[in-house]
Amino acid sequence: MSARICVSVVSHGQGPLVETLLRDLSLHSHHFSKIVVTLNVMEPAVNVPASLKEQVVVVRNDVPAGFGANHNAAVARMESDLICILNPDLRVGTSPFEYLSETLADPCVALVAPRIISPTGVDEDSVRSFITIQDILRKVWKKVVGKSPEGSCASHSGDPVSVDWVGGMFMMIKRQAFTEIGGFDERFFLYYEDVDLCARFNKAGWVVKYDPRVEVVHDARRTSHTNLRYLKWHLSSMLRYFIKHGFFRFR
Repeated sequence: MSARICVSVVSHGQGPLVETLLRDLSLHSHHFSKIVVTLNVMEPAVNVPASLKEQVVVVRNDVPAGFGANHNAAVARMESDLICILNPDLRVGTSPFEYLSETLADPCVALVAPRIISPTGVDEDSVRSFITIQDILRKVWKKVVGKSPEGSCASHSGDPVSVDWVGGMFMMIKRQAFTEIGGFDERFFLYYEDVDLCARFNKAGWVVKYDPRVEVVHDARRTSHTNLRYLKWHLSSMLRYFIKHGFFRFR
């Protein structure tokens, strides 16, 4: 398997964040054969570090597309065996790519993600069990009675472990597996594409892993909690997921 990685980053008017991420990636440029930056809305050109000039391809969308559609289009431009889906609001310090590539060398593993922490060092809930209708009702009830919902289902130390699904802010994927299941389901828009992708990997016999040996920083903006349009997309995607995979745990 080639050690070279192709990266996909989608900007929704987040040019400064993209530029900061590219500066981080430039410190690890030997890992990348191509970095596709998709500008999903009208925004100024992105400044690319000199060390990445040969690797970065900038794509402008005439019409905004969803998370899955943007990354599928980016992957179609790629040739390497490993693809990496990154959010613009990530900071990558120490390289996670050696460890993640090592985990993906296992022929059974389709996808691996690193530990995700907040800017203050708090672990994010980026690793979860497949959701069921019971989980939703339990979460709503805990909000009503003032209890905090459960966090991650995985340990944040030790060796890589198999998990149900990981958040789409950072996914490193074996291209063979991604192609086999048809990539992201573009009928989802902005939410649940990551859960659906991992569910389909699971159903196809592939393994999804979480690697706590390496970490990246995620400065999350949870717009679905503050914007009614995003909340509508979130709820719509949740319903689509349940209709597609069932309201109860399938494994």
